[in-house]
Amino acid sequence: MIILFLIYVQPYENESLASFIFRTAKENFMEEPLWFLSLFTERYKHKLCESSLNWLDDIPLSEICEILKVNIQDAERMTFPNLLKQLHLPLKNKVKCPWIMYHTTKFCPFCIVEKQYHRIAWSLTYSHCCPKNNVFLIEKCVKCNKHITPRRIILDQCGCGATLSTFPVNYVEDLSLIEYQKIINNLFIKKGSFHLNKWITNHRMLFKSLEFFATWIPQILPKHEIPSIQNIAFSENVIARTRLKKEKSDQQALILYTYAYKLLYDWPNSYHNLIRTAENNVEDNNFSIFIKTALPNLLQTELYPIFKEFINYLGIYKLQTKDSLISLEEIPQLIKHFNKDIVESNYFHPLPVNLKDINLTVYKQKEIENWCNFYNESITKEEARSILGTSSKVTYQILSNNLIQDIAHKKNGSMTSWIIPIHALANFIKELKKQSVRTLEQKEIRTLNKAFEWIGYTNSHHLIRAMLEGKIKYIFNEKNLGNSVLPVHDIYTVIRNIMLKNAEIAGELPISNLTFLLGVKKSDIEHWIKTKRFGENKSLNAVTFENFHLFKKQYLTTYQLSHITGLSISQIIKKNYTGKIHSISGPKFNDGNKILFPINVLKDLQVHKYHF
Repeated sequence: MIILFLIYVQPYENESLASFIFRTAKENFMEEPLWFLSLFTERYKHKLCESSLNWLDDIPLSEICEILKVNIQDAERMTFPNLLKQLHLPLKNKVKCPWIMYHTTKFCPFCIVEKQYHRIAWSLTYSHCCPKNNVFLIEKCVKCNKHITPRRIILDQCGCGATLSTFPVNYVEDLSLIEYQKIINNLFIKKGSFHLNKWITNHRMLFKSLEFFATWIPQILPKHEIPSIQNIAFSENVIARTRLKKEKSDQQALILYTYAYKLLYDWPNSYHNLIRTAENNVEDNNFSIFIKTALPNLLQTELYPIFKEFINYLGIYKLQTKDSLISLEEIPQLIKHFNKDIVESNYFHPLPVNLKDINLTVYKQKEIENWCNFYNESITKEEARSILGTSSKVTYQILSNNLIQDIAHKKNGSMTSWIIPIHALANFIKELKKQSVRTLEQKEIRTLNKAFEWIGYTNSHHLIRAMLEGKIKYIFNEKNLGNSVLPVHDIYTVIRNIMLKNAEIAGELPISNLTFLLGVKKSDIEHWIKTKRFGENKSLNAVTFENFHLFKKQYLTTYQLSHITGLSISQIIKKNYTGKIHSISGPKFNDGNKILFPINVLKDLQVHKYHF
């Protein structure tokens, strides 16, 4: 069956799609406009729901265009999705959409008399009055109290039989409400931006701001502090953080949206008054939630000015300062690699504020900005590690021992947060490059990373400090610090001297240091402790400095002998095997796994002076 109408009508200005469909049906003498939906189903084999007509898109909308002989662009302009797109408002869920009444509408009886169709603006949550006739819009039937749909507008009749165009009206006396509604309605006519105040410059920001304040005003203010409109007082209880259009009657929503509009229009004075009034009338924890959660959640959104003005309020009325302030939550926008532990350290001077037992902390923005000028071009520890080519543990030793100047850090438990200025790291690398040599005389060399594995990462900073101070020669690798090369002999000498100096102060040498100094394994040290080579030593984890000296006066390991004489390990072992030098301990004596020589072996090798 092909649907052909005798009469095809044209859309009115700002008419909704549902209105256009039902008006076409009425013009073609359908006693019940819903018959159109039955005919549509018969032709296209799928159903249309009355409540979804203003939400149509894609194929169903194209099919409507085919029936009504209207182009797709005109049809799209009559839908709610297009309206939201025009107003730059997001649509996540049609039923829960806060901006539009899903399938019911408000209306102006005078407008129905003038021209009987549904104006799409009437379904906007923020429409409360008709600026043309200066009357409040009507939300429900005055006889049966049922909601009105666009189809009822076309019929000019409620389901109970009451005539909509004859409903009594309530005139608007508050001129600010008329101005508010004109701004809302003009959004359907004027394209582009507008300026309600310094920061509300488009439709989306306006509606989001209205929704934010209309949601929170009844939660932080007692009812008697919410201004009434023409003897209409706010009287309903609030269900925290619910959708306003779902939980409030139109009259109650009118009070809140109008208050929100006036607050935005008189920005920031009215906003300051709101905070002050809320603070003086705290009855529950909603005010605390507003301050600690709702406002910070506006960061990095279009509504950030609402949060920022609250910080300004604290400065003006609580701290009596003209200095610009900044909150802890805002600082990440200024500092590239931000960690709140850094800010909460002694690098900054916090300004405590108390707001009805709500403790807040702010900072002078200039102080933060000055700090940022120095640290904003910075990197993290992991980024520094990547540049240097060192392990995480070695990089930590470099940072924690101040080998790189001007770094900022804060320790929180076992974790340390670092901010490393790029110029500081560059200076560190520059100094290392400056001390570098072109060639090394020694044949036995190691990369810096291999040296760190050998000496232990906890001693890595000692080696780098020696490099910076010119105490050890090395060839610097510009691409990767960890691949720089150093003489093994010099590495050993530098670290040995540091270990012995520290041991003299501490009174003992840890086993880990002894393995390095003697060039043996931990098990070898433990064996020599048990066999009293270190004298009477109670611990297997460390040797007293006194006992170490006792050992040093009597014995030499193969590695020590190699270091003193310049002979290789294999050469020393060969001399011992051929009987040119004699050992006193080791596998052939069934006394441990490592060879131990008496101190007088040096005479056999004709070494008369040595330092260890």
